[in-house]
Amino acid sequence: MVGSISAMSPADDGSWWTAWPTVIVAVVLVLLPGWLLARAWGVRGVAAPAAAP
Repeated sequence: MVGSISAMSPADDGSWWTAWPTVIVAVVLVLLPGWLLARAWGVRGVAAPAAAP
């Protein structure tokens, strides 16, 4: 991916450049719920044993 950075600039490849916002939004929508769930379960998992004694 590092070698193709120049190919993703607006001057060289407009298709890649215009697709970036869609890719970023899609990645955020897919990862954010999972990250929030994992964080919520992680906090509960850590808090439950601490509150048990």
